[in-house]
Amino acid sequence: MVAMSSIKKKLESINGKKNRAAFFIIVFSITLAALEWAHQYYLSAEVYKSEVARCYTENRAIAKISVEHVRRVIKNADSILLYLKHNYEESGSVTPDMREFAEEVKDKTISGHISFADKNGLLFSDTENSKDQINISSREHFRVHEKNTDVGLFIGKPVQAFGSGEWMIFLSRRLSAKDGSFAGVLVYGLNPKYFYDFYSMPELGPSRAVLVIGQDRVVRARSYSPEAALGKDVGESPMFAKFGGKGSGDYEILTPISRENRFASFMAMEDYPLIVVASSLKSTALASYFKEKRNGEIDAALITLALAGFCFYLLRQNSRLHKELGERVRAEEEVKESHARFSAFMENMPAIVCLKDPAGAVIYGNGEFLRFFGIKTTVGLNALALPFLNKETALLFHERDLIALREGPQIYEFAFATPDGEEKFIEMRKFPIFVDG
Repeated sequence: MVAMSSIKKKLESINGKKNRAAFFIIVFSITLAALEWAHQYYLSAEVYKSEVARCYTENRAIAKISVEHVRRVIKNADSILLYLKHNYEESGSVTPDMREFAEEVKDKTISGHISFADKNGLLFSDTENSKDQINISSREHFRVHEKNTDVGLFIGKPVQAFGSGEWMIFLSRRLSAKDGSFAGVLVYGLNPKYFYDFYSMPELGPSRAVLVIGQDRVVRARSYSPEAALGKDVGESPMFAKFGGKGSGDYEILTPISRENRFASFMAMEDYPLIVVASSLKSTALASYFKEKRNGEIDAALITLALAGFCFYLLRQNSRLHKELGERVRAEEEVKESHARFSAFMENMPAIVCLKDPAGAVIYGNGEFLRFFGIKTTVGLNALALPFLNKETALLFHERDLIALREGPQIYEFAFATPDGEEKFIEMRKFPIFVDG
């Protein structure tokens, strides 16, 4: 029972060590895998930030260039309006020179048409030369100038022209009579398709877009699908919700028009109530990033699989090693138990038993051996010097030991006298024990 308890404790100790080693192997492998993934995500995040920053930088540059372009277009148009306004208010009518100038301007600029409307909204001079009598009194740009004397240049929302049906952005100025009263409106029609054609240049790339939006949050023009967004209110855009449409800024948006995720940069114009937005499609702008991220994740997954395989190998080796240790403990305990039984048997048997080496040194003597010779221990004892054995008898014993070593088991009958004079007869059996051959 004691032996079994000892084996059980040792096996429990081995199992404990096995489990701790397995736990360490698993934790170590998971830690390495986690570090690899963390490193991968850190690199991915850094590349993402770098790519987004690059994208916004490019968008801001395009927005700035576009602002200058829009400003130049509007200033050119306004200079034409101011010239015609000045001449009209000086003469009180549209002179042939003014008509000729308007026609030349139409042919040489991006103007859709230039028209004059009287105070009732009736067009009385129009480069479209429409045969129909057109009244624009319902138009926003007419009503604005009719009610306000100090509006200056008004940039209207895109609408379809009454005569041609084309989409137009009407730039207009108030015409005043000699007494300063409202005399009508001078209108410059700008076709939004001009911006679409201009911003569709290959250098911008297929995924980049430019929008021109008014401070009234209505789209004036854009570089793709030119008519899809004209006149659309984009007031829910972060440009207004976050920045109020003032200054400049960057944001990411799911566009309300095309339902695409885009990176956008805007710049509000200081001299006109317009905002220019340059944006790029997120999926295209970050294509290289997504490719690198995917490759990095594949690398991390392969490393994780390799770590998992190595971990499995270590766990199997750990299990095998501790299994062998357990078997060794069992074997050692069985040997100890067997030795203990054998020792008990030898110590309690009535025969005299001893084990000697070839030189005659006594390695082991049982209890009867010690009692017979009247000694307490065999430590340092040599069979040639046993008590009450004379030298000749001791040498005879040793010679027969050597014979047994050479020839195998030997049996002898032997008589000798003890120190108290008693004669003893014993049967002596000698046999060799060979270890490792």
